[in-house]
Amino acid sequence: MTTEPVHGQTADDSAEADYIVAIRSQLDRLRVEQMLNRSIRGARIRSGDHPATATADLPPGSDTVLIVLLREIDAETQECLPSIAALGVKILVLVDDARSASWHRLAGIPLGGCLSTGELSEHVLRSAIDRVRAGELPISANLVHALLSRADATPPSPPRTPGIQMTLREQQTLMLLVHGLSNKQIARRLGISVHGAKRLVANVLAKLGCENRTSAVSRALREGLYDRYRRPLDHAGTVP
Repeated sequence: MTTEPVHGQTADDSAEADYIVAIRSQLDRLRVEQMLNRSIRGARIRSGDHPATATADLPPGSDTVLIVLLREIDAETQECLPSIAALGVKILVLVDDARSASWHRLAGIPLGGCLSTGELSEHVLRSAIDRVRAGELPISANLVHALLSRADATPPSPPRTPGIQMTLREQQTLMLLVHGLSNKQIARRLGISVHGAKRLVANVLAKLGCENRTSAVSRALREGLYDRYRRPLDHAGTVP
């Protein structure tokens, strides 16, 4: 496994990287690098074929976005990604096929965002990176539909904390979080201010005992919370 130097950087400052493209497939790696270079002026990009080696010399508190391919995530990679995220690295996963049987590999990954390679463009990638850095959870629309289809086809596990009580607005917010909406989009859908949307998101995370949107969405799908709240809201027409 090798790590290439950061584009445009010297050996002395090679630890400084805004983006790390840790993709073994040279064709896919080059495609992502070209999108980053065209859409983000002056981007410092490091290339590598494995996340562990590509991030080995990053200092704690790094504001770096790591881009990986879902089909290349094996058991070893799954194990190292939480340690990488603990450095402050945001992990953006690219998925080849929304129908892929590889969804289970996302389990345990501190996901920053999830994009479909079929929908990938310079604009989509730049927008996703901005949202990841803002603490949001960008997910391509077709991937959201695939996740929800899988959730509908799988009997939900009994909620671990059935006593969770959410207000109507918090339930609506959770539904919109699962669909990958940003704070601005949630505010627009609910007819409230962005500050109000941020407060609702914070309330939802606190009640679920989750540190970020990724874990909240994962728990909502895994424990049946999404299904528990969705059906009454759909019936009442209270989710715009």
